[in-house]
Amino acid sequence: MAKAIMKRKLSIIFNLLLFPSFWTGLVRRRSLYQLNFTSGTTTCRECLMVISSLLKLETIQHGKWISAFEKKVADLLGVRYAFTFSAGRVALYAILKALDIGDGNEVILPGYTCVVVPAAIIYSGAKPVYVDISAEDYNIDVTKMEAKITDRTRAIIAQHTYGNPSNVGAIRQICNRYNLVLIEDCAHTLGTFYKGSMLGTMGDVAFFSTDHTKFISTSVGGIATTNDELIGQRLQKVYDDTPFLSKRDILKILFQFIAVSVLYYPRLYFLGKHLATLYAVLGLTFFMSNYSEIKKPESYPYPARMSNIQAKIGISQINNLQKNIEHRTAIYLKYKEIFKGFKLKNTSDAPLRFVLEVSNRDEWIESLSPVLEVESWFDSCAQGKKDNLEEIEYKSGECPVAEGITNRVINFPTHLKVRPRDVDSIARNLNERLLSGITNEVKKYD
Repeated sequence: MAKAIMKRKLSIIFNLLLFPSFWTGLVRRRSLYQLNFTSGTTTCRECLMVISSLLKLETIQHGKWISAFEKKVADLLGVRYAFTFSAGRVALYAILKALDIGDGNEVILPGYTCVVVPAAIIYSGAKPVYVDISAEDYNIDVTKMEAKITDRTRAIIAQHTYGNPSNVGAIRQICNRYNLVLIEDCAHTLGTFYKGSMLGTMGDVAFFSTDHTKFISTSVGGIATTNDELIGQRLQKVYDDTPFLSKRDILKILFQFIAVSVLYYPRLYFLGKHLATLYAVLGLTFFMSNYSEIKKPESYPYPARMSNIQAKIGISQINNLQKNIEHRTAIYLKYKEIFKGFKLKNTSDAPLRFVLEVSNRDEWIESLSPVLEVESWFDSCAQGKKDNLEEIEYKSGECPVAEGITNRVINFPTHLKVRPRDVDSIARNLNERLLSGITNEVKKYD
C-alpha cells in the first residue's frame, strides 16, 4: 500500500515538473491573469504577521488571541457564546455533541450541501435526513420539510446557500411546533443580514467556516455560536474536552495560509495552482479529510480547536469585514449588470458567489477560462462526493430539484481580489461569443 502511494506521488510530481501545462500560460499571454475562487481576503500584511509571530516564538497552540477572536465574533453577532474549532464541520460536530444528538436520532438538512455536513451527523451517531431545495434560492424547501419529521428527529439545519438567507422564520415555526433545535449553517456568510437580523443569530445555535474558500479565511477553521445559556454551557464542556491539532499540523496550516495567498494571486495562478498541487502531494499542506471518502473521525485530527496564530489572523479578517462585505456588494451589482434580464439566483446583496444556471456548463467554463476559473460548486447533492452517496444515507432521486441544479449551476467569485474591471473583462469575453449562443442558453430558465 505504501509503495502504491509513493508511486502515485512520484507520478504526479513527474507530470508536474516535466510536462507542466503552465508553459501554455507563459506562451498565451491571456492566461497570465486568472481569477479563482479562493484566497480572496488574505492580505500581505497578514502573511507578514504570521511570519513575525513565528519568529517571535508566539504560542502556536493555546494563547491569548483565541479568546480575543471569540469575543470579536460574539460582539459582531451580538451573542453570548462563540467557540473556535479547526473547521466548520468540527464546529457542527461539537454542536451535535453538546445537544446530545447521537444514536437513534435524525437531523434534517438540505439535499444540496457539502459532504462534511452529513459526515459530521454520521460521526455523531445520528442519521442525516435530506429535504429537497427551492429552485429560487437553493435553500431547503420549507414546504417539504414536515413530511420528513419523525419521532426520532432532533434538529433541522438551515443552510444559507451561497449566502442566500434561508426562510428562518418559517423554519423556526416548524421547530417550535415539533420541539426541534434550529441549527443555522452559516458556512457561506458572516456579518450579513436578513429582515433586520444578522444571519447566525436567529436559530438556537449556528456554525461558521473560515477556510480559504469562505467569507473570511484563517486557512482552515470554524466557529460555533449561540445565545442560549444551556447550549452555551454544554458547548463549553465539549470545547474544554477538545484538544488542539499537533504543532506540526498547525505549522502546515500557517504555511498553507501564506502559500495559497501567494500562489493563487491572479497574476501567478497559472503557475501557482500546479505548485499548490505539488505541495499537497509532498505533504506540506493540511487537509481535514479526503472529501471522496467517509472516514471515521479518529482516522484524522477530528475534533480539534483552532490555533492561537490562526485566531490572530481571524481578528484581522474581522476588522476588515465591513470592507469585504461592501466589496462583495459592489461586485455583485457589476455581475448583475452583465446578466441583466437573466433569472438570477442570488437573494443576498453580498453573496459568497454569484450564481447562474446554464444548460451548457462545459462551454461556459471553456469560454471564461482565460480570465476566470469558473466554479460548478456545488456539482453534487453533497459537494466533494459524487459517487456512493448511499454512504451518507442519500438515495438517488430523493431530491430531484437539487439533482437537476447540480448539472446546471456555475458561480463566479466576489472576493476582494475581484476588481470591477475584471468583471468587465468577463463581460467582454462573453460578448465575443454571443454569436455562438452560449450566453443565450441561460435564458431558458427565465
